[in-house]
Amino acid sequence: MPPLPLMRYLPVLAIALTLFAVTVACGSDEEEPLPATEAPAEAPQPTEPPEPSSTQPAAGLEDLDMAAATGQDVVDRVSEAEVVCTSAAFGADYEAFLGAKVVTAYRDATTLGPLFGCLTGDNFVAFGMAYTVARSGLASEAHACLLALGREHPDAVVTILDIEAPEAVAALTAETHNYVVELYNCLTTEERVELTVHMWNEFGTTAVPASEMMAAFTEDEITCFTDTFGITRDQLEAMLASRQPGETSPEATPCITEETYTRIIVALLLFHLGGVTEESAACVAAFSAEHPHFLELARVGTFDPDSMDQSQFEEIAADGLLLFDCLTDDELKAMQTTAARALASFGDP
Repeated sequence: MPPLPLMRYLPVLAIALTLFAVTVACGSDEEEPLPATEAPAEAPQPTEPPEPSSTQPAAGLEDLDMAAATGQDVVDRVSEAEVVCTSAAFGADYEAFLGAKVVTAYRDATTLGPLFGCLTGDNFVAFGMAYTVARSGLASEAHACLLALGREHPDAVVTILDIEAPEAVAALTAETHNYVVELYNCLTTEERVELTVHMWNEFGTTAVPASEMMAAFTEDEITCFTDTFGITRDQLEAMLASRQPGETSPEATPCITEETYTRIIVALLLFHLGGVTEESAACVAAFSAEHPHFLELARVGTFDPDSMDQSQFEEIAADGLLLFDCLTDDELKAMQTTAARALASFGDP
């Protein structure tokens, strides 16, 4: 009978062993040591912050509402490197720049030289085109179109704003591209007509030698001029030599025929484009004879947009592209400088 006491305690022993196993499985306050063959994990080391990007900031300027933007709005969207550069470039005027509405306070793009010199890559293009649209009062639809144009031809931004190419984009602007037709197509019908008017005003007539202007007139026209103004032939030539662009001048009077004004347009192109080929001159002359509305538009001081209906506006807008077709690649490059600067002058008082 001796074994009986041991059998009586076996259930108690089984319960105790079960509780011990559960305790081990659930863990305890002390962590289980790592195996002897496994090295302890190293704590991650802090890394240096990345250098600020000078070309690709987090936000960028593509969607900036330039019409209402202040200088602070601009620097909030560019890289740290561009902010530091802009602050140093403006110097004592930096705080004034931050608080000012950009388009209102800096209507002359050259006064924004410190900013343009610091913006890089897409920021330079995006700001330049947004500024152009806001300053010139163009339709908002022009923004995306001009932005795409600027990204393809960064030199367009430099030309439109008539600024010196910053070092950061100098390599991109080394070659002048033909973009005048693309620029023209970014505008509404009314804006195309206005651009053409401004373009002819940019050409003006002051720089064309008066002798060349006199040579374009017939003897009957010269007599009409002298009788109308009560002056001599020599005084007429002096008037042609001294007047300012956009000022009402002899060729704006009823004395002149369309044929003569065609010769004047060719003379203007010859002078301001550095000369055109004989083929281009003949094409322009034929174009002018076939598009009288365009001639009226180019008559300095006489164009009245209120006198034309929408179809006539559309005809003139289309005429601009036909005139461009008359020019060679080199002549187009010379033409687009004037066209681009005319675009920038839309918003002038």
